[in-house]
Amino acid sequence: MTVSLKHAFTSNVADSGDATLVQPSNWNAEHNLTANANSLLGTVTAGSVTEISCTSAGRALLDDADAAAQRATLAAAGTGVTNTFTANQIVSVTDNTNAALRVTQLGTGNALLVEDSANPDATPFAISGVGVVTSGATSAPTIAGASHIMNILGSGSYYPAAFGYTAASALPAAVSFVKSRGADWSTRGSVVDGDLLGVLAFVGDDGTTLNSTGAMIRASVEGTPGTGDMPGRLAFLTTADGAATPTERLRITSTGAFGLSGANYGSANQVLISGGSAAAPSWSSGTFSGTSSGTNTGDQNIFQTIAVSGQSNVVADSTADTLTLVAGTNIALTTNATADSITIATSGLGTAATQNTGTSGATIPFCNGTNTWANAQTFSLGGTFDATTTAVRVSGGTPSSTGRVIVGGISAGNTTSTVGLETITASTALRYHVVFTNGNGVVGSISTNASATAYTTSSDYRLKENIEPISNASHRVSLLNPVRFNWISDPGGPVVDGFIAHEVQSVVPEAITGQKDEVNPEDGRPVFQGIDQSKLVPLLAAALKEAIGEIADLKARVSALEGA
Repeated sequence: MTVSLKHAFTSNVADSGDATLVQPSNWNAEHNLTANANSLLGTVTAGSVTEISCTSAGRALLDDADAAAQRATLAAAGTGVTNTFTANQIVSVTDNTNAALRVTQLGTGNALLVEDSANPDATPFAISGVGVVTSGATSAPTIAGASHIMNILGSGSYYPAAFGYTAASALPAAVSFVKSRGADWSTRGSVVDGDLLGVLAFVGDDGTTLNSTGAMIRASVEGTPGTGDMPGRLAFLTTADGAATPTERLRITSTGAFGLSGANYGSANQVLISGGSAAAPSWSSGTFSGTSSGTNTGDQNIFQTIAVSGQSNVVADSTADTLTLVAGTNIALTTNATADSITIATSGLGTAATQNTGTSGATIPFCNGTNTWANAQTFSLGGTFDATTTAVRVSGGTPSSTGRVIVGGISAGNTTSTVGLETITASTALRYHVVFTNGNGVVGSISTNASATAYTTSSDYRLKENIEPISNASHRVSLLNPVRFNWISDPGGPVVDGFIAHEVQSVVPEAITGQKDEVNPEDGRPVFQGIDQSKLVPLLAAALKEAIGEIADLKARVSALEGA
């Protein structure tokens, strides 16, 4: 090989007497250098890097041997040479179809190592010969029993990794886990049912290895995937104290179902019951147990079941169980359709059925497990159950027979089946069974005394003003039109005495409620007039008083005529 050299500078050094050397006076001349074989410079001395040669492929080699030692080491007298790039220097390749920088590892060390010269190996960035990337250490440790292609290891005040994204859009920072069955990343191979799509493992140093997993989140294929279709399942696992591997505790399926400890999805309408801090939750059909701090005895706790159509029951399993509202708590029971009902029912102290009338709007019936009104359950408030101190009691039976409301006792004093509301007192002294009150105070009452009942309304003189006698009472009474009739709702029923409300209204308006031919403006239904016939008594008394006066006057006149 012949290499031509031409120097572009001059020298003031005097020529030497050695004719084998290029003389300083002749630096600008073109000189030819000839080397043996493919040698560019140097000699051919075995075991020494003393020449640069060219291979047949056009590569420049240290020495003429194609060996790893010559490729990896540029040395002078056995000492490594450090190649340093100064500021603003880069590696540049003008042919952008090739890599700008290629590092080929033919030995066993890292292919690339970046470190701080002041503290080598403290926080390096290394790429091994097989492409394993490690940040924070010179080599990657075995974690969770496996080798990882990417290892980011933080220490001191530096956390291992952060993922961020910034743009004028709604796009988030994202981390994606991708699983493929392709031969490599240039080909596609569809995953199948059961394949793991990704795993998040939380691993701790147990003092010996980094292989102990404390918790894990796994995503897997659940079903048959296809183009644009990837049914998935998410599982949450934790490791119990003393265990070596995590156990699945909760899963969410592709349909949104919850599974406990694997594929335990419970059954329809079951609810999830907490096992406390020391046990896993479990599925339940709705039976709850508890205790009461009160002194309830017997079968006082009649609220055994809260039943919702199509749902499970919430059941108290003993007479001591209660449903308690703490201060500030409200419970609203509502229905959203006229056919819905809210039911509070019991069948003794066990489970209970529901009663849904579903015909005339929302109802709250009390019934037993036979689902019939005929066997309706008793409902009591106040006092001790099954004792005469009970304040309010709704007895069993149909609404038209014995389903009466009893106030002040547990059994009817009057056994007549047509009684709907009965108030009871054991005393024969004056007792008020009903008292009517408004903003002015007590305005009426129903009371008993001995064997009589009084229906009273307020009439104290201290409540009245502009008091004057009733005049012309006889004439007004003559305007009243007493009639006999029977009720349209009772065809063929008894004929009774009474009045027509609007006829009385023009004479004694305070005795009549409503207006003639009045209808409800919202639904057009008639609003019927009513009469309080007791308000006719003062007028009748005044008319009778006038009549008595006239009779007395007539008697006096007759006596005078007879005496004459």
